Amino acid sequence: GGGGTDFRPVFKWIEDNMENPPKSLVYLTDLLGRFPKESPDYPVLWGVYNRGEEYDKPHFGECITVEVEQ
Repeated sequence: GGGGTDFRPVFKWIEDNMENPPKSLVYLTDLLGRFPKESPDYPVLWGVYNRGEEYDKPHFGECITVEVEQ
């Protein structure tokens, strides 16, 4: 954790390699990184860890907080 994740390759791989889009995508992350400009045609659930309740949310998908014991 701590930033620098490029989320775009996962969405690009799905677009390029899957004949049909997934029913949904679950991404576990600290949300510090680069997001695709376009929203995908399937639901995305961002499981956000190591962040307080207040954080910048991506422009698509739904976010939930994942409690991680340190």
